[in-house]
Amino acid sequence: SSRARVDLVHLSMGEPQRVAEATPVLLAAGYLPTGLRPRLDVPDDIVFQHLPAPERAREAVVRARLDGEAARALWSGWVERCARTS
Repeated sequence: SSRARVDLVHLSMGEPQRVAEATPVLLAAGYLPTGLRPRLDVPDDIVFQHLPAPERAREAVVRARLDGEAARALWSGWVERCARTS
């Protein structure tokens, strides 16, 4: 029998202890945090995706640059809003 494989894992931000425990396990297994799933009635989810070569993905992200003033303004606004809520 073949093993089941899960490419996406959602962790609820409403369960910080579970996020704290699961994150290092997921990172060690080749999952990277790739997004957030906004929710209306419950806390948002952090989305982890299994990647075949997580090291290459990390390197690509480090080299990435925002192109254009609008993208940089969007990023700056997002960072500012997150800083106020963290």
